[in-house]
This record gives sequence, structure tokens and C-alpha cells, in this order.
Amino acid sequence: MMKPQERRSHSSDQHPRGGIPSEPVPQGRGGASRGIEELNELYREVILDHFKSPARRGELPQAQVRASGNNPLCGDELGIDLEFDGGRVVRARFHGKGCAISQAAASMLAAQLEGKTLEEIVRLIGALKALMRGEDPPEELDLGDLEALAGVRKFPVRVKCAALSWNVVEQGLSEYQSRVGT
Repeated sequence: MMKPQERRSHSSDQHPRGGIPSEPVPQGRGGASRGIEELNELYREVILDHFKSPARRGELPQAQVRASGNNPLCGDELGIDLEFDGGRVVRARFHGKGCAISQAAASMLAAQLEGKTLEEIVRLIGALKALMRGEDPPEELDLGDLEALAGVRKFPVRVKCAALSWNVVEQGLSEYQSRVGT
């Protein structure tokens, strides 16, 4: 990771590598604006890392949950596969194509889903929706890298890119619950 003083500042609303929004930070006295700028840059780096080197990309032939969706505004296409054992997700994979935000969000979400029960997944998705509305997640809920998506809410057209993965998971879980009767 680059040191704060080595980071480049971007004044446009799009990051030049992969379409990551970059909010201009007012320059003033004191370290507060630098701290915010560094945090925004860290979040952009987390998103870019997941886009360039996604965790859990692939398909699961034996998945109990298979769902897909798209975001026609951006051209994102996404599929999510989940395998359950003992009421918990044991493996999660995603596949598809799209912008950096949609693919990074899917990578982050797939990583967070493993080990969770249906109830925990519902709580996680609720927290992600709240995050997009500007609400803080419950303290006991660890969003992990998904917290990096908080800055996306400042760009409403990009929220749909981030939300695609959890909307697909919701759809898939709903279909799964209808099939198995939970």
C-alpha cells in the first residue's frame, strides 16, 4: 500500500482506474480533511484490490442456491452460488462481469457469507442497505471489507452497482426458502 504522501489526489468524480467514485475533499487547515482523504483513498484501494484480485470468483456445481441478476444502467451481470451444510453457508462463489464496484462488492460479500446462517445473512444484507442510506451498522456486526462501500452512497447511480450482489443473494435465498420450506 502506498504511503499517504505518495497517494495521488483525483479531482474528478470518477477514479481513472475502474470507475471508482472519488469525492473531492475540501482542503483546509488541520488534519481532519487529510484524514478523511486518506480514509477515502483506503476504501478506494480496498475496492480496487477486490476488483483486480477477487476472492471466491467461480461457480459451484453443487450449489443449493443459484441466483443471477443484472444492472442494466451499468451493464453489470452477476451470479451467486451458495452451498449450505448444517444451516450455514460453507462455500460462496460469484461470477459475472461489470464495473469495479459491482465486482468488488460481490467479492467482498461472497467472503462475508461463508460461515453465516440464513438469519445472519438477512441481518448482514439489512446492514448493507442501511449503510447505503447513511446509517451506521450495528456495532456487533462486522462488515469487514464491505464497509469500504460506504462511500458509494455519495454517488446514487453507483449504489445500484454495489447493491446488485446483495439483491441477487436475497432473491436466491427467497427461492431457496420456498423450495426447502424454511
